[in-house]
Amino acid sequence: MVEEIKAKPDYFFQLSANRLFGDLARQSRKSLAAIKQTKQFPKGARLFASGDMPCCIYLPVKGKLHIFSNDKNIVQFIEPDEIFGLTEAILNLPYEINAETLTPCLCAYIEREEFIRFLQTEPEVCFRLVQMLGLNLQKSYQLFLSSIT
Repeated sequence: MVEEIKAKPDYFFQLSANRLFGDLARQSRKSLAAIKQTKQFPKGARLFASGDMPCCIYLPVKGKLHIFSNDKNIVQFIEPDEIFGLTEAILNLPYEINAETLTPCLCAYIEREEFIRFLQTEPEVCFRLVQMLGLNLQKSYQLFLSSIT
């Protein structure tokens, strides 16, 4: 069952792993578990840099990270249950930002090709993802409109 997503008042809607993958059918959960891996990262580890091609999507389990621009401006803090690297992985475009751990982190990740194959077999997850990305697009548009008025 796909539930309606309510907008949060902050800059971007959190891309939540629980919202995307929660309440999946048993077989879908098994398929997801089969492609999900985990890795421990020390404090200060760079997960990816601007210009790198995406290899996976990340789902922090424990710890804090941040994504930042090349001029070191923080774009967003990332905490457990948030998904990041998703848009670049889907589009297969280079990252325009950097991701680094602020504390030791345990991150789950799914390799890009595995995630694309998973989406092709899971229409409910695809629909949830479209909802989440659509909400972020709407928020970006609202932010743009408010900046020109």
